[in-house]
Amino acid sequence: MHRWYGTGRRSVKLFCNIFSHRRYAAEYKPSGSQMRKCMCRQLTVRLLNEMLLHGGKMKILVINGPNLNFLGIREKNVYGSNDYETLVKKIENKAAEAGADIEVWQSNHEGAIIDKIQKAYYDHTDAIIINPGAYTHYSYAIHDALKSVENIHKVEIHISDIMSREEFRKVSVTAPACDRQIYGHGLDGYLEAIDWVLQNS
Repeated sequence: MHRWYGTGRRSVKLFCNIFSHRRYAAEYKPSGSQMRKCMCRQLTVRLLNEMLLHGGKMKILVINGPNLNFLGIREKNVYGSNDYETLVKKIENKAAEAGADIEVWQSNHEGAIIDKIQKAYYDHTDAIIINPGAYTHYSYAIHDALKSVENIHKVEIHISDIMSREEFRKVSVTAPACDRQIYGHGLDGYLEAIDWVLQNS
């Protein structure tokens, strides 16, 4: 994962390989050697804090958009009868199996989703798996937020086969900001997304 910091004229890249599946990069543009040393120390502290906090585990954020909390209630013929807690439990079990640090988070509000994506940049998240719900089809704001964290792997996931449903569902404005799109595989699509992220990070 890459992080970019600094101001000034000169540019120095520092790559730190902490674990085989995690890479941090910082770009500094210091005005002198003192600033360069200071900024390097700051980076070292940040990386060590991350190591202690997450134990070297890959950090994945799963974002679920509007109405995903109504799994098992809403349109069971489309989304199945399993409830949201079943999905969360599946992901928790996968996290334990894979040795990953996975946060599952849900919101019905566009702005909250954007805030969460932006926060992922600052807390050293390695990958985002997102089901934007209906925002998939028209939220250019979420598209822009996803695109802005370009050094974080991103997978868009949909439980149903959006390509066999209504015409408006076949269009995703958020997918172009992601590295991959998975749809039509039910709740197991989330597990496929996690596997893809683990293999490609």
